[in-house]
Amino acid sequence: MKNSYKLIIFIVGLSFILLSSFAQGLNEEVPPRYGESSFIGAIKSFFSQGEIKNFLSVTLGYDSNIYLDDKKREGDPFTQIVYQTTFTSSLTDKTDGILEYELMSLLYPDAGPLDMVSNYLRMGANFKLNEEATLYAGYHFGSVDYVNTGDDDFLDHSLKIKVKQKLPEKFFHSLSYTFRFKDYSEQKVTLVSLLPTTKTREDVRNSVAYEIGKYFKRDVVKIKFEYYYNNSNYPYLAYYDYDSYRLTLSCTHLFNKKLFGHFSFSRQMRDYTGRLLTVDLGSKEWDRTYVISSGFYYILNKSLTIGINYTYRQNWSNEPTSRYSGSVISVGTYWRF
Repeated sequence: MKNSYKLIIFIVGLSFILLSSFAQGLNEEVPPRYGESSFIGAIKSFFSQGEIKNFLSVTLGYDSNIYLDDKKREGDPFTQIVYQTTFTSSLTDKTDGILEYELMSLLYPDAGPLDMVSNYLRMGANFKLNEEATLYAGYHFGSVDYVNTGDDDFLDHSLKIKVKQKLPEKFFHSLSYTFRFKDYSEQKVTLVSLLPTTKTREDVRNSVAYEIGKYFKRDVVKIKFEYYYNNSNYPYLAYYDYDSYRLTLSCTHLFNKKLFGHFSFSRQMRDYTGRLLTVDLGSKEWDRTYVISSGFYYILNKSLTIGINYTYRQNWSNEPTSRYSGSVISVGTYWRF
């Protein structure tokens, strides 16, 4: 995974250099040959008419239970940095193409195994179906690297389709489907006999999500339901196979032109298809996770926002080793340019 990660970084960096050089080169005259003039013209138009938006955030915080263990309950501060650049350009009168790259790093001073760096490249298009509805279709590829360990590293592939529609009385809703494939290239599969194999772990996830919301004068209220099934080729006690149901309620309130707040509550139910309890080998595990989050954000100017956020999570389970609670408090700075 380490070599794959370095290769991905190199390819992504090289791709951006080539895209930049190519976009600049398109400003020069390109002689038509072999019937390629229309294709070159379309590419030239795509890059010359496009718009680039960048986002950078730096977050400092403290997690009271980094390992999600109710007995140890080890806490540690963390630093999270996210950089995202998005290129959008018109393909047709009703279609916009989207290219996006995102880099995220999460570092803990005293919990090295949790240090993580991810890279994602997303390609997709927005299709305007009519005045009220749009359709998004895209492919997302990423790599997640736990820099001080190797077993949990994986390559991430996703295909996503999403339909959004405006409704009367300032309501809106959306429906999405995502197919996700996670390739754990450094994690070997263990059989029920506890013997390792030469196969590497692979997880497949099918997700369906529906969201409905409404705009008020100073508020945006949303309700979201998401279901997914995680299916892994890791057969030992079907450890990574489960059904997940999650309901999320959220509200964003504008106090004035500069200050706004966000509140959310979610409940997730996970029912494992084969993970047996340590206290009862005849029963399967279920988890019920509650997450409450609130934050306040102040807009300094059109490019810069600062904020503070608090999140509390509680996991109930019929498996004693899976019960935990903890909280995260953080402050962040967010730039858009």
